[in-house]
Amino acid sequence: MVHNLPILACSGPRAWEAIMESVRIGRYSVGFIASVTIIAVVLHLSARTAAWLHMIALYCLFGTTLIALHPVWTDSGTSGDCGFALRDSSYMFGAIALCPPLLELFLRLRNRQPA
Repeated sequence: MVHNLPILACSGPRAWEAIMESVRIGRYSVGFIASVTIIAVVLHLSARTAAWLHMIALYCLFGTTLIALHPVWTDSGTSGDCGFALRDSSYMFGAIALCPPLLELFLRLRNRQPA
């Protein structure tokens, strides 16, 4: 008995390009997270608040945790889906990394005194 099940493996003439693009996106995502963490720290340093050391430590811990847990270290593009799981999770980690600088901008706008 033959079943017509879809093949889930990554194959075809452009499969290698898709795999390499997914791996490249994963690596760029790690660099993006590091850059966004540095931006959050610089934004907080320029605000000159009283609890500056605690927030900088929290931002650095958040960024390094995201980098350490990033799937680029454990997932590969050759796992059968052309690396689309790696690509999608890299986008998700990048979006989560935007939380500290957005929080910093929100706090800065909220604390702004009217002119």
